[in-house]
Amino acid sequence: TEAHAAVDQPVVAVKHNNEEATPITLKSHENAVYTYEYKTPSDGTYVVTASCEDLAGNKDNKTATYMVDSTKPVIDNLSVNHVPNDKKATISFDAFDNCSGVNNDNITVIDSNNIKCEKVTPTETGAQYGFTANHNDNYTIIVYDHAGNKEAGISI
Repeated sequence: TEAHAAVDQPVVAVKHNNEEATPITLKSHENAVYTYEYKTPSDGTYVVTASCEDLAGNKDNKTATYMVDSTKPVIDNLSVNHVPNDKKATISFDAFDNCSGVNNDNITVIDSNNIKCEKVTPTETGAQYGFTANHNDNYTIIVYDHAGNKEAGISI
């Protein structure tokens, strides 16, 4: 069997968006199991570091990074370019999300018959998107971010 030295007051720290973190000393617990609950105050990237030192002076620490994104993406700068003598129009819009980013694989346009239209394609900058539409139809643009938040409020 392997002998383990007792751990003296493990410490955990949560750092938000590279701000300085305040270490919190955890209380002793049975079976060397420690629980720390942290209420995430806002969207952003968090780094959690847990460190401990046993009574013999041996130290260890582990770090994990996680992101909180509860804000839906934004659709803006919608424009429709009708081509004369053509039954099609090019529709362009910007989509952005300041936390997890727009999920380019999950941008959908649905027509008035609830049929999914052709794939929406981003421009080289990645912030502007476009698709070709029929003149006499209505469309709903649906955009997701990487956290699964959805913006579906734009109908044209």
